Amino acid sequence: MTTTEHAVDDGGSQVAGDSFAVAKWTLASRLTGFVRVILVGAVLGPTQFGNLFTFANTLPWITFELAIGALLASLVVPPLVERFDQGGHDAVSDLARNFTGVLILAFSSVALLVMVLSPFAARLFVSIANIESGTAADNYISAAVPMLIITAPQIVGYGIAFTGVAVQNAVGKFAFPAAVPIVENFVVIGALALYAFIFETGTPLEDLTTGRWLLLAGGSSAGVFAHMGLQIWGAKRAGISMRPKAGWKDSAVRDIIRLAIPSSGVAVLNGARFILLSVATSVVPGGLVAFQMALNFLNVPVALGAKPVAQAMLPQLSRHEANSDSDSWREEYHRGMGLAALIAIPAAVAIVAMARPLALGTAFSELGSEFGRDLLTVSLIGTGLAVLGDALFQVATPSAYSRRNATDPFWAFAIRTGMTALAVAAVWAIFDGVEMVLGVSLAVALGDIVGGVYLDRRIGASWASPGYSLRSSLLRSTGASLLAFVPAAVVAGFAVQRFDDPPLSTAIAGVCGLVGLVAYFVLRNKMGSEEIQALRNSRG
Repeated sequence: MTTTEHAVDDGGSQVAGDSFAVAKWTLASRLTGFVRVILVGAVLGPTQFGNLFTFANTLPWITFELAIGALLASLVVPPLVERFDQGGHDAVSDLARNFTGVLILAFSSVALLVMVLSPFAARLFVSIANIESGTAADNYISAAVPMLIITAPQIVGYGIAFTGVAVQNAVGKFAFPAAVPIVENFVVIGALALYAFIFETGTPLEDLTTGRWLLLAGGSSAGVFAHMGLQIWGAKRAGISMRPKAGWKDSAVRDIIRLAIPSSGVAVLNGARFILLSVATSVVPGGLVAFQMALNFLNVPVALGAKPVAQAMLPQLSRHEANSDSDSWREEYHRGMGLAALIAIPAAVAIVAMARPLALGTAFSELGSEFGRDLLTVSLIGTGLAVLGDALFQVATPSAYSRRNATDPFWAFAIRTGMTALAVAAVWAIFDGVEMVLGVSLAVALGDIVGGVYLDRRIGASWASPGYSLRSSLLRSTGASLLAFVPAAVVAGFAVQRFDDPPLSTAIAGVCGLVGLVAYFVLRNKMGSEEIQALRNSRG
């Protein structure tokens, strides 16, 4: 099968298969990323050097996210698909090279700014961390400045890597670009392992030497550039060159830049919202810890469901839009939404219904007190509901970009942030303690759902499409979820309360959740599911 045939093959099965490939490798990437985080704690421990490495390692990604972030691929795929259909691989290579040249220039300027500001950032962190003047403070600044200079070019690396992902997706390649981040994680894991082998763990600032920070900062950047290099190679393997050239005269590049401006606003809104929620929950002792744990329960089903679906369906939607085929665009969008809901709806029902058993099974040590468990329970209730809105955002935002529409996503995110902020302000003024954390978590759900529905309506999608009933699919997924997970939650809650043993509680909650999941898919299949059938067809 040629790449063109791959792109225009049966939409439902093709998108389902590509989504499964992305989800599979995303799960593997998340697991290796989890190992990476555990090793940072194990090797560096609760030290200021551990904080410094985490800061230097994450600042480039945060900067990239504030500039444009993961939305970059959504902006670049539609024009790449159009070029591919018009002129094949050579036309895609021409646009990819033009855009890469402009991107390198823009992101290099941002990286240079981070380098210039690194001494100020280092001194600011010394002040925030209350590091006393003397050897410790001097060593911190002496290490922080070069570490930030070494890691700052990662901003360019991330930009090129995400462009490589977009190029491969545009020509129907999904598995390889989704798997590549695993290599980045392994490089950093290797650097941490080598550090533990050469030096002792838990390094205090007074003992900090050049070799220590150089190994970790260099390993971090080596991981990102290995990621970048493999994405470039993946594009080349797909027949596309990304060798940069001066491309600012390319009209498609100028269109991407025009759409990137409101998209950068989306990133800023997301950052502001996250800061607001962090500050609000930190008012309650242990509130931020519980809320962050609950966010992890939200992120997993979205990362394994809605995001892979959105990534896989974007080239198809872009092709329908380029052909002015509104009916096919709408049907493809609805099928993608139904496929994402196949995971999002049961995840939301499971998290809300099993909030107490999950809290009892995952809150250990200091958070294992009755107060800590209550905080985690109410956090899970709100973030569980938020799964629905977040999944809607994840699918609708790239779909809007397929229509060269960046304005409606910006206003949707603005509505989400504004509603969340108003609700948090009201909660803050009225409640405290557990009730306040519950109110904040519900404010997250409110903003996500209202903003997501607004965007869904604005991009021109209706409930009806010629070959697919989204309403019927959503109702069936909801019914199967309630029938599967509510009984599982009742059994789990009773058993966990009876035994009150953290390891056993975790096992009970996990088994009940797994039984509920199996029951859900059995029921959903019995009710009739085009989405499950599409997944079967995609697997041959």
